[in-house]
Amino acid sequence: MSDNVCLSSDLWPEILKRVPAKDVGRCCCVCKSWNTLIKSPSFITAHIGFAQTHLFFRHVTLTPSFKEEHFTHFADEAHHRCDLGYPPVKTWLSHFRVVGSVSGLICLSDDLYANPEKETIVLWNPVVSRYVNLSRPRVVGKKCERVIGFGFDSKKNDYKVVHLSYNVSEKPCFNVTPPKARVYSVRERAWKSISADYVHCCVLDYYWSQCFVNGAIHWLAYEKGKNHGFSNNALLLFDVESERFKKMKFPEALRETCPLLLSVF
Repeated sequence: MSDNVCLSSDLWPEILKRVPAKDVGRCCCVCKSWNTLIKSPSFITAHIGFAQTHLFFRHVTLTPSFKEEHFTHFADEAHHRCDLGYPPVKTWLSHFRVVGSVSGLICLSDDLYANPEKETIVLWNPVVSRYVNLSRPRVVGKKCERVIGFGFDSKKNDYKVVHLSYNVSEKPCFNVTPPKARVYSVRERAWKSISADYVHCCVLDYYWSQCFVNGAIHWLAYEKGKNHGFSNNALLLFDVESERFKKMKFPEALRETCPLLLSVF
């Protein structure tokens, strides 16, 4: 009797989705069929769904003579540390910020204080060590504030990046002019302009966190208050599937509280 044991191809996805993230990335090198399987959207979704909740950290060390930046996650109950490295992308600024993460795909940007003409947005999958450096959205003028969001369209199986740019050439704190809105589709690999005519609130603190919940990207926003300043807090939502904006009011106790941060538990 032969010692070789052949497993059904249907079993490999069930086995591999139980493998830790760092190790499953190495499995891409075993054979072409595994490489195709592991990089498929259906497997990535299954692997994320099966995995336990994990912590994700970004480490930055900045000194005059030394700079180091890397990402780490803790993926099990024993809190074993796994260094994820860093995508080899040159950035205009000294480091990236994490915009958001959906199903294992991470959106990075160096938009913090950056010139719009030099802005870099990267989508990175640390498990398979692949990244995409997005083309820059067309922004007219350097005097603008940019806001970025990241989400997933489950109907089209498509990741999308939303880019809002507010004209701040004159009195930005009193400007309620709707922003210019653009959406990048990973499937189509292109930006397109969409309507934001009904967005009469400002997301000025673009470095604050965004959240992707129930198919919508959420940002902290500000409405014009009684004294013509932005004193009323609100949530600006973007439905990733329909590509439409809507606004959600805060509870009365939080409408004038500042600062606030968004997070998902």
